[in-house]
Amino acid sequence: MVRRLASSSLLPWELEDIHTALQDPEYLSLMRHHPHLHLNHIRLLNRIRRPLWPGLLNLVDEHTSAVDMSWLCRMIRDTLAIAGRNEQVLAGIHSREALQAQHDRLVERFNRANSRNSEEKRQTAGNCSANPTYNNSSSFGWSTLNANYMMFGEESHRPPYSCSE
Repeated sequence: MVRRLASSSLLPWELEDIHTALQDPEYLSLMRHHPHLHLNHIRLLNRIRRPLWPGLLNLVDEHTSAVDMSWLCRMIRDTLAIAGRNEQVLAGIHSREALQAQHDRLVERFNRANSRNSEEKRQTAGNCSANPTYNNSSSFGWSTLNANYMMFGEESHRPPYSCSE
């Protein structure tokens, strides 16, 4: 395995990380079948740690920069977070483009779900029979607040009370 590993310049602390990685059975099982091993593969494994999947090592090569590696790690973490830590969403990923596409699909699904939730909240707020006002002598009441909320459509513009108050 060590003879197959293409090297590049090492930072002093990376030597110990490489030694440790080469003793990890899960890392070895992934690296054993990869045709062109490079230190970047070990760097990725050490940064990701989990989850490991068959296409993971295809995401980097000898030309992957530290900036690209950071982007890749953030994309994997974000994709897992959006998927509710479901590691299966990464199982079929064998390229950066596929990772980006999977991430985009999950973000789109997340945004659609949040849009539906926001619409339901707006409808519930619009059907509220209460008509609270801040000052009885003022015409600034529920309808004004509701109109502002509907116009901006954000949680920060929600009236400071609920229909049950």
